[in-house]
Amino acid sequence: MSTTTAGDLLDRADRQAHALPHTSGPMTLDTWVTFEHTVHRLLRELVGPLRTTDPHRAKVHAALAQLLDDFPPPPDPTRRAARHDVIEARPAVVTSTEPLDRLSVTLGALADMVSAARTRDLLTWTGSDLDQMMDDTQTAPVIAHLMAITILAGRHALASLPPDQTERPAAVIGYAEHALAGLGRFGRASKLLNLPSFHPPVSPTSANERLESALRTWATAARDELAQTVPSTEVLRNISNQAVHVYATCDHILDLTAAGHADDGRASEAIATARAALCEAAADLQRAEPLWATVTTATRPSEAYVTAASTLFDTLNDALATGGPVPGTAQAAANGLNLKVALTDLRYAISDVADLLHDSAEVADILARSGVLFAPARVLPGHLERLRATLLGRWAALRPEEGTQLRHEAHAAANAARTAYAAMSRAGTELPASAMSIAPKRDHSRLAPESSWTTCTSLETASSATPTSRIGMDHAPLL
Repeated sequence: MSTTTAGDLLDRADRQAHALPHTSGPMTLDTWVTFEHTVHRLLRELVGPLRTTDPHRAKVHAALAQLLDDFPPPPDPTRRAARHDVIEARPAVVTSTEPLDRLSVTLGALADMVSAARTRDLLTWTGSDLDQMMDDTQTAPVIAHLMAITILAGRHALASLPPDQTERPAAVIGYAEHALAGLGRFGRASKLLNLPSFHPPVSPTSANERLESALRTWATAARDELAQTVPSTEVLRNISNQAVHVYATCDHILDLTAAGHADDGRASEAIATARAALCEAAADLQRAEPLWATVTTATRPSEAYVTAASTLFDTLNDALATGGPVPGTAQAAANGLNLKVALTDLRYAISDVADLLHDSAEVADILARSGVLFAPARVLPGHLERLRATLLGRWAALRPEEGTQLRHEAHAAANAARTAYAAMSRAGTELPASAMSIAPKRDHSRLAPESSWTTCTSLETASSATPTSRIGMDHAPLL
């Protein structure tokens, strides 16, 4: 799995900072200035803009903003490190062997990750995982950790630089110690540490790499499609269909996992709860998906999305065809699927599905209000403006008060998807850290009639047999 979290980078930076006293070699003031620049840039990204009107949370943000404004000014007396300003310095060289430069590179990567998350957060819905991660109460513990790392690096600079060049490190150390004392009340736990960054393999070879690459490529393509001015209803329908397919695959993997944790009461209960939530969400999606087929925006899906959706369809079918765990195997067998890694990838995908379905529900409302959602005039309520279109067999735009069932089912599916993701997250925390493996086996007999999926149709069959899993480039024409 090619996933790195903010916590991974922060842990790496912590190890690099603690190793500084044990390193030797020359150090220049430029190296320190680069580190200082990186710390200020990361601090600026972590504080960010004011995101709430709640008085208590606004007070927390004001305290963090003041901390950023108090950052020691650069050597040039004509400039001050303002909140939206960045201290000028040479960028850290990735290939540098200087320990402090390597620490700067790690913190710079974390700053890039947080910056990208800030941009995405502007487009996500309030209450999403990303929205919660970027809350000031979650960034404050990370800032505190950054200040502790800064103190360690500053002490290393004081010991390594000539006395006449220690003014800046001393000033920054004093600032970081004062800031750290004020941030102690926020504790150490932070949801921001779970912020992921994905780097799927370009040429996947193993079963896990193919699954990760297909899920990430599809999620990215789906977000691009939803960002279009007028999204395609074929894409909106296919997102619902692919979500059912993802849920069915996750249920199948959980079924295999449950067999290995029958003696663990907490794990078994968490798995059962997650499977029930996945089933409920899939049932809601199966009610919403056909309704998208009754309308159109006359927009074609992009070739990139069609390719990504088709690849994901085949990859999920391969995952659904896997057999039971390999006894006594800790790592994946040849061309096998690592169960623990697959569950992690699917959990991230279910988070993407929750966001995509929430956006789809909002898109349904926007399209209906904008008059760009069309349906055959003959099936719409009679209206004088539609008389000619009805006689000629044409399509007509839905009025704002029409299409209520589609919007209702879309919102219900989005709510169920959030519940399913929450249940999957809880199940993930209850599973042991040890990895299991399952070898490929083209056998669907494991989906027995007593499977929980039978209460909402056999979703393995439904998701793999539904033609819209492979969406086409054609749609009903508008005359």
